[in-house]
Amino acid sequence: MLLRNITIRNFRCFESIVDIPIHRLTVFIGENDAGKTCVLDALEMLLTSKNPMSGDFLKRANGEVEQSIYIEGKFLLEDYDTLPEDYRTTEGGTFILQKTFTPGSAKYEINGRGYNDPRWSNFSRQTAQIQKELLQSINIEPGGNGEQRIEQFNQAVSNGILIKEPMVLEIKFSDISDYLPRFEKISSTDYHHPDTMVQRTFQAVVDSFIRPENPQTGDRELRQDLQDLKSQIKEALDNKTNQMLETLRHGNPRLVSVEVNPNIDFSRSVTATNLMLNVGQGHQLVSAYGEGTKKKLWMGLLEWEKQTQNELRDISVIRVYDEPDVNLDYAAERKLFTNIIESTGAPQSRTQAIICTHAVTFVDRAPGQSINLISVCEDGNREITFFNSNTDKELEDFLSTIGRSVGLTNSSLFFERAFLVVEGESEENALPILYKNLYGRSLIEDGIVLIPLFSCGSWKAILNLLNKNKAHMTVLLLDEDCRLPESCARITPDSLMEIGYAPEFLTNNCFYIGTKEYEDAFSTDDLVTILNLQWPKEDGEPWVQADIDQFRGLDHKFSEDLLNLVRRTCIKRQRNRTQKPDFALAVATHCITEPQIPEIIKTIFNKLRLISGVDHEVE
Repeated sequence: MLLRNITIRNFRCFESIVDIPIHRLTVFIGENDAGKTCVLDALEMLLTSKNPMSGDFLKRANGEVEQSIYIEGKFLLEDYDTLPEDYRTTEGGTFILQKTFTPGSAKYEINGRGYNDPRWSNFSRQTAQIQKELLQSINIEPGGNGEQRIEQFNQAVSNGILIKEPMVLEIKFSDISDYLPRFEKISSTDYHHPDTMVQRTFQAVVDSFIRPENPQTGDRELRQDLQDLKSQIKEALDNKTNQMLETLRHGNPRLVSVEVNPNIDFSRSVTATNLMLNVGQGHQLVSAYGEGTKKKLWMGLLEWEKQTQNELRDISVIRVYDEPDVNLDYAAERKLFTNIIESTGAPQSRTQAIICTHAVTFVDRAPGQSINLISVCEDGNREITFFNSNTDKELEDFLSTIGRSVGLTNSSLFFERAFLVVEGESEENALPILYKNLYGRSLIEDGIVLIPLFSCGSWKAILNLLNKNKAHMTVLLLDEDCRLPESCARITPDSLMEIGYAPEFLTNNCFYIGTKEYEDAFSTDDLVTILNLQWPKEDGEPWVQADIDQFRGLDHKFSEDLLNLVRRTCIKRQRNRTQKPDFALAVATHCITEPQIPEIIKTIFNKLRLISGVDHEVE
């Protein structure tokens, strides 16, 4: 059974988050107090018998407190699942569990199948009068005793007279708890207190013994002798509950009934405390050792736990990690994350891992489709952002290879605030300098990522990813001649529309520079000064305006004609520095005042600062 989605309503800071995607590995990121830990606590309430505290109910800005918490999980059933058919959805491949909590009560419901009159479900326990009424309702003359009426009921089911229909069924949590994945919570405190890791692993081993796998079906079921024992224990507990009711009635005659739903879990009977080590001076508690020994111990236990998981991979587990990177150095972070990846990605693994973290090590190593960003909206509500792609594999392959080559990592896509896409090396070299010249700050400082496409054969994949996920935060700077009908450029208005960019993006977020290209956007006076300083002529004559203006307005590329002339005429030792990136760098270094910077570049920078929130309005 694999959890695929969770919905949370009115729980702490979450007013309504619907169908949060959950994968075999899921990483929740976000600022402090965004609600990452709340998701883990909601998962615990979904998968265990834990109930909310009074402070868990959503409190609105006006002071009003919601009186109902709703948590829903949608699970994908796998071949090994033994969940009864009546607890499955109509198509049979999924299981939906809904929990509704109000102060002092909890209701558990599933999307399953049942009779339109719920009294049919426990027909044998109904009174004689009700049994007769039910049989008469389907035109069957009731038998004279209980055994006859039960036989009539069974015949009606066999003959198709009584048919179960899809419906929401109210159940006891104990009815389905044995079928749910085991919930395990791991926090950064495990680093200093490894007893919890040992206990968790021991319990998994015990569970494999008490619920062995059937070699014929592959199903895991509680051993028959333990099923019998569990029934006896439940009967004894029910008797104690009835005894409790009678005792309580002495002091409260109006009391009608009490209900207790004990969860009997034999694997929890094993505990492991006070792990001790002997390094030659007798056994001592872990707390007696220094940080170095504790770290070596913890990393060794990670390996031991992973080995055990591989041996017991037929146990369904949802393991959640609440900021496990706290107090860990880079090597330990990497070791922990590698173990998590291997435990969830192993063939036939039944382990899901859910991580809340700030660590870039985790974020950038995780598959892109597994990351959910929790953000705080202006009204205080929360929203979940995740990558959108045609397939998970497509996104994973892209981010692990192509994306990194142009600076698109998971952390940059989720945390940075604006993206500037350029096609040429000149723009890549010059724009960061021009931005710093204008504002005294770098693009990186202001959360703006520069993405160069000149050397990337998969430029369409990059633009496709940005269009699907970050179009509203993306600005493109292209040469003006990209718009010409005869243009041979890769990125044109037509190619952008083919990728899927909306017309309004082409109007508002796509900018074109120069008469034809980036280099011809700068003034002749500045270019003359730069050439005389950086590439003086071999014959000693100065560069003049006519040398440069002769190439403006021609059909050829301005930069190619100008740089070919520079190569032929400048001093020999500078001729190896006459590539376009070198020229663009020299121009950017020289243009330190605002009038020297082309208006279109200033417009783009203002747009990016508006998107990123650095400026709240365009100057």
